[in-house]
Amino acid sequence: MQRAAVEVARQEAAKASGAVSPSVDLVAQVGRERLSGHGDFGAAGNAAGNRMIGMQFTLPLYTGGMRGAREQEAVPGIARAQAQSDQARQQVAQQTRAAWLGLTVGAGRVDALALLQAGAAPLQRWRPSGHTLWSPVPELAARPLRMSCARSSAASTA
Repeated sequence: MQRAAVEVARQEAAKASGAVSPSVDLVAQVGRERLSGHGDFGAAGNAAGNRMIGMQFTLPLYTGGMRGAREQEAVPGIARAQAQSDQARQQVAQQTRAAWLGLTVGAGRVDALALLQAGAAPLQRWRPSGHTLWSPVPELAARPLRMSCARSSAASTA
């Protein structure tokens, strides 16, 4: 859809540049007239037909700056349509990445929850009765808290 908008903008620019240019056209015309009626002296009728084929040359003498103005107006239209096309393509790519990330993170969370539930059952037996730990995730309350610190050699020498 966006590609079509860019193509339309390009065609509009081409049309604007050729709108007031000199042109040679082939023209044709066909016509027929019929007239009939009744009068005091009887019935009367008349029929006439004409055909014309020719070439027509048009040369604008003065456009008043219209050609330049239309061209200047059409060029930013192409850039605007191209920018909208790029923006739409980037949005689709971003939404696709977000959906894929959600899928992979969701699968990882399901696996982590399964491991937590499998590992939490043995710990429930060893916890003293009445002892509760607070955790925003109930499965984490049953697990011991492990913290580790890593030092780099550059940090210890400073």
